[in-house]
Amino acid sequence: ERNFILEEMIRLTEKELKKLHADGEISGRPKTLYSIYQKLQTKQTIYNIDDLIAIRVIVKTRKDCYDMLGIIHRLFKPKLGHVKDYIAVPKPNGYQSLHTTVFGLNSSLVEFQIRTRYMHLEAEYGIAAHYFYKYSNEQELAEVMRQRSSWVQRILEIQKDQKDPENFLQDLKLDIFQDRIFVFSPKGDVVDLPRGASALDFAYAIHTDIGNHSMKAEINGLIAPVTTVLGSGDTARVITNRDTHPERDWLNFVKTSLAINKIKEYLKREPADKKIASGKRFLQKEFDRIGKNFLEELTPKRIKLLAGKIPYGTLDEILIAIGEGNLNPQNILETMYENPHEHDATFSAFRRKNAGRKPGFLSRVGLRIVGDNSRNQFREITRTLNALKIPIVKFIIDRPWNLGKDRCHLTVLVKDYSELSQVFESLEQLEGIKKISRLFVWRKIWFFLASCITALIWLSHPFLIRVVLSHLSYGATISGLITYTGLFMLFVLVFYLKRMTIRSFPELAETAYYWPILYLLNTLAFFTIIGEILTFKLQLNVVVILGFIVGVYTLLTASYISYKKELFR
Repeated sequence: ERNFILEEMIRLTEKELKKLHADGEISGRPKTLYSIYQKLQTKQTIYNIDDLIAIRVIVKTRKDCYDMLGIIHRLFKPKLGHVKDYIAVPKPNGYQSLHTTVFGLNSSLVEFQIRTRYMHLEAEYGIAAHYFYKYSNEQELAEVMRQRSSWVQRILEIQKDQKDPENFLQDLKLDIFQDRIFVFSPKGDVVDLPRGASALDFAYAIHTDIGNHSMKAEINGLIAPVTTVLGSGDTARVITNRDTHPERDWLNFVKTSLAINKIKEYLKREPADKKIASGKRFLQKEFDRIGKNFLEELTPKRIKLLAGKIPYGTLDEILIAIGEGNLNPQNILETMYENPHEHDATFSAFRRKNAGRKPGFLSRVGLRIVGDNSRNQFREITRTLNALKIPIVKFIIDRPWNLGKDRCHLTVLVKDYSELSQVFESLEQLEGIKKISRLFVWRKIWFFLASCITALIWLSHPFLIRVVLSHLSYGATISGLITYTGLFMLFVLVFYLKRMTIRSFPELAETAYYWPILYLLNTLAFFTIIGEILTFKLQLNVVVILGFIVGVYTLLTASYISYKKELFR
C-alpha cells in the first residue's frame, strides 16, 4: 500500500514540475520495518511517525529549494507546524534540507525533503562530501569549510574539557548526537542546543561569565527562571547579576556538557566546608524520599563497604564529591540498597513487592506538595506526570488555615525508586512548588496509635497509684518510682515521636493536629501528676517533676520554632 502511494505521489509531483517547467530530481522510499521499530522506541504510536513515506527532491540552487517548497504546498496540503528549515538554520553537524510533511493520497502523511546537490552529498558522505562536488567558486568552498571547522571545533573543545575517554564519549552524546532545538538571541543569532535544554544552557553557550552570573531569563518577552526549559524557535535573553553564582542545584537543570563542566569547575573552587554543607543537604534530600537519616545510614562500616564501589573512602569525601557535582546522591542509595533484604527501606520494599510478580507491577506512592497555587500553577503537575507517563491515582488541592499556603495530596504509581526520584526532580522544577515530601501512611498510623496508648496510660495512672497505695506496704516508694518512670517514658516517647516524624513523614508536622497532640500529651501528664500529688499526698521531688515537664515543653517549643523557620524560609 505504501509503495503504491509513493509511486503515485512521485508521478503527481513530476507531472506538476513539467507543467511549471521546473527542474528537480525526484526519488522516494517507504520506511523499512526495522526503521519503524526504532522510531517506535521514542514515539508513542505509529500515528506519530510522519515519514513512513518519504520523497526527496534535488534541485540546483538554494532559491530553487524554496520555490519547490511552494510548488509542493500548492499541490498537497501541508501539516501545520511540520515545516523544518534546516537550510537557514543547519543542524550542528552541517546537515541542510527543507523538510515538510503533507497529506497525500488516502490521507496518508508523506514527508518531502528538498535540497541541492551539494546538500545531498553532505547528507550522504558527511565530512568527505566536498571530495565529490565541484564548487562553482572559492567563496562557496570557504563557507562550507567554515561550517565544517565550526562543528569540528566544538568536538575539540569537548575533548579539551574531558580527558577521560568515557566522559568524552558521554559529552559527545549530550552535545552532538541528541535531537536539537534552535534558540534565537535578541539580535537574531542562532544558538543550537539539545532538546530539553534550559536558559542556563543558553547562557553558557553565549559566554561562561554570563552563565556563571545568570539570575533570570527573558523568554519571548516574558520573565522566567533561568531553569526554564527552552523550545525550538524561542527568543531568549539572560539577565545577569554579579552577586549570583553557580549552585549545586543548577546541575539538575542543564543538558549541555559545556554548562555541566563549567558549573562543576566553579563548584570545585568552593571552600571545602561549603561543599560539605551542600553535600549534606542534597544527600539528606535524597534520603528524605525513603524516610531515613543519612547520618544513621552511612555508618563507618557501610562507608567501608561502599568504598569498593565508589572511589570515596570517608563521609567527608562523599559529601565533597556530591557538593562538587561529581557524585549523584541517588547513586549512593542505589548502591547501598542493592540487596532487597539488606534493609527495610522503601527502596527495598519496592523490589520485594516486585519480586515474583509479572513485569510492570507498580507501587502506590503518596506525595505531599506545598506551594503557591494562586495562578493555578499546580495544573503543571498533571502535565509533567503525563509527560513522564506516571499514572495518577489521587489528586487533591486544598489550603488549610494553619499552613497559609496551598497544598496538594497526590498518589502516583511508580515501578522503582529511580522513577520515583525522577518524579521528585521533575516536579521540583515547576513554578510555585516550595516543598515536596513523601506520605508514609503506616508510620502515620503508628504515630496516632502511640499517642493514644500514651494518653490511655496517663489516664489510668491515678488508678494504678491507688491500687499500689492500697495493697502494697511500700506503696509510697513504688508510687514515686512509677511516676518518675512514667515521666521519663513520656520524655522519651515525645522525643521519639518528634524525631520519627521529622525523618519519616515531615508533612505530618504541617497538619493542624500534630503539634497540639504532642503538647496535649505533655499537659495531660502534668495535670495528672499534680492531681495525684494533691489527692494521694505523694512525697515527690517537685523540682525533678517540674524539670521533666519543662524539659519536654522546651524540646517541643524549640522544635516548633525551628520547624516554622524552615517552613517560611
